Amino acid sequence: MHERTATLSGNLPAMLRALESLDADLAEVRLDSLWPEPPREGDAIEALLALTDAATVPLLATLRPKRQGGAYEGPEDIRLNLLAAAAKAGFAEVDLEADLAELAGVSRILRDDARITVSDHGMPAAPSRDAGVRELQAMQDLHTHRQKIAYPSGSFLDELRALELCFAHAERNGEPAIAPMGTSPAFRALLPLAGNQRTYAHVGAEAFPGQPSLADLEATWKHWGLEHDELGGRDGWYAVLGDPVEHSLSPRIHNAALRHAGRTPRYGALRVPDSIGAVRLLTGVATRIGLRGASVTMPLKHHAAQACDGDASVQAIGAANCFRFDDPNQKAPATNTDASALRRLLEGAQHVAVIGAGGAGRAALWAAKQVGADTTLVARPGDRADRAATDFDVPAVWSARDRIEADAWVQATPLGMHGEASPVARVEGIEQAIELVYAAGPTGFEALAQSAGAKVTDGRTFLIEQAVDAYHFWTGDAPERSVMEAVL
Repeated sequence: MHERTATLSGNLPAMLRALESLDADLAEVRLDSLWPEPPREGDAIEALLALTDAATVPLLATLRPKRQGGAYEGPEDIRLNLLAAAAKAGFAEVDLEADLAELAGVSRILRDDARITVSDHGMPAAPSRDAGVRELQAMQDLHTHRQKIAYPSGSFLDELRALELCFAHAERNGEPAIAPMGTSPAFRALLPLAGNQRTYAHVGAEAFPGQPSLADLEATWKHWGLEHDELGGRDGWYAVLGDPVEHSLSPRIHNAALRHAGRTPRYGALRVPDSIGAVRLLTGVATRIGLRGASVTMPLKHHAAQACDGDASVQAIGAANCFRFDDPNQKAPATNTDASALRRLLEGAQHVAVIGAGGAGRAALWAAKQVGADTTLVARPGDRADRAATDFDVPAVWSARDRIEADAWVQATPLGMHGEASPVARVEGIEQAIELVYAAGPTGFEALAQSAGAKVTDGRTFLIEQAVDAYHFWTGDAPERSVMEAVL
């Protein structure tokens, strides 16, 4: 079971106050913040007993030496005696560093009174996959409760390595507690989906610069629609890929559908840099990090089309928004569920006006042509508009956009996400409007279409339409649509 671990540091009164109302599975007490130098024995015992008396959750004693990034400077035998005293005082667990002399013997002795976590905070950078897994397995061989590796993380590659270590060690029945230091709360929140069994976060003062707060992690899991008992899975996961991606509601609706269907994998959000190299890197390691499938959002859809084995819609549109990761030796199959959802929604339309020539706009143009509608592209003049008009053999209009008459309009630009006005001022002859952007309230385009008496498919409804097709692409089954709708 995944453990939400609150790290407590600072002075003793602050730690005792934090313990009074702590909502976590475990509290890591950073004794090195109390005792950077060896304390008097009586003072130490008094403090340890005060902490165990105040605790409403199990306690983990960490007395990190400077060589492993902590604050303690003093004799090693005193440090180990203090950890043993914590175990005797009622701490449920102690943290032992991987570079400790006679680690096996010390672990065996302390194991009589407490569970053991072995940790390595001495790495200057992310370890290789093989080196990291070997160290985690060596820690596990000591009959430890959790095996922890922490390292500074400053790149997308470092984040992928964390996901890889989590999944690889959990797949071997390990108990990983991987902690890439310096990553965003959203990324830390993602690690349990890949198999991480413990997530550290601060309550009060940071234990190290950039450590996420427990409140931030809880907010991310809540936004994704995840319950605490669903974290720490070992059966793979799904995600939406983009940059930015933290706002996405896709995890919420897919987690509801997966849960309803009794499927154990869960869904999160992964920020991927805007480059074809980053997308290719991710698709190349997807099965090694446990990723079963992914949705793709802005600005990665064109990169995704180049990195995948796309179906006919992807090849025609030049954009993919849905991967499936089956075989590590083959390019990932991909489709465009924006296109399939729009084709379904536009069935019966006679004249479609599409606003926008980006990936979503091209999906709308493809869908409109598939249903046999006369189609007009509404886009600012430029290479992208010219290319879309040529590829789909449609006229492109901008200056005369308010004189277009169409029974169906599709708004496929980012306008409206942050309260912007509609890109068109009039929608003559409109019967149906489809907004691809979802926001807190009606976008400018939705308000315009509603005032004209159109049937409006808002951005959240469209999100579900394309998600239904994505779920089927990944699993072969149809999701329960009403469950997806209920969580929005």
